[in-house]
Amino acid sequence: MKTINVALQPHEGMLAERFVEKNADFLRCCGNEVHLEKGENLILESSNVDHVFLIEKGLACGYKLLVDGSMQTLHFFMPGDLCNLSTFMLPKAPMSVRALGPLVAYKIPLADLHDAADTRRLTRQFVREQEVLRKRMSHQWLVNLVSLQADQRLAHLLCELVYRTHGEKAKSLASFSVSLTQIELSEALGISIVHMNRVARQLRKDGILDLKHGNLKVPDWQRLEQFACFDPEYLEVSVAEA
Repeated sequence: MKTINVALQPHEGMLAERFVEKNADFLRCCGNEVHLEKGENLILESSNVDHVFLIEKGLACGYKLLVDGSMQTLHFFMPGDLCNLSTFMLPKAPMSVRALGPLVAYKIPLADLHDAADTRRLTRQFVREQEVLRKRMSHQWLVNLVSLQADQRLAHLLCELVYRTHGEKAKSLASFSVSLTQIELSEALGISIVHMNRVARQLRKDGILDLKHGNLKVPDWQRLEQFACFDPEYLEVSVAEA
């Protein structure tokens, strides 16, 4: 039997792991692995999508292409994420999804996932928690946009990425791998690459964080959280079964 090796984010607890373990037969029979390289699109905005993609390995982003040709990142998808849940309700994809490095995703027919959500309690709960988490993260990004300065928003985004990967263990670590370029970070923050470089330099000068070549060093996690106004509660989602 084929099993799926999914690296889990703390915000899901063990739900994603249990979902994969208990639905291995379903995923093996109904889904197919898709392999992408950096920059390739998994989904295109406004396309008709009849599959849901479960990220297995790598990092992807949901984005919109703006009228000036630039990209605005709306969400980062990590292993364990279903990256186009909106297809449950919308006939067309509301945003594009592209790989930010080598990516492996499981392509599951939407109709089969609908059926599984109707008949499998764990699948239904997993889908609901993914929906709630996505909304809470989108709300937090919006609040950050209107209430925080660019340096605070960068710090908050890095806290979010680290916490989604390491959970509470992040507080005892001083160095992290962040597989995003400054251009990709600027696209998520809605600032120019020049402004992004300036902000990163200032945070390094102030001793809050040091981000270089995909390596993030945090001298004091508590100070970083306070500066970024970061409270990980919005990432800790648990939906009671109806």
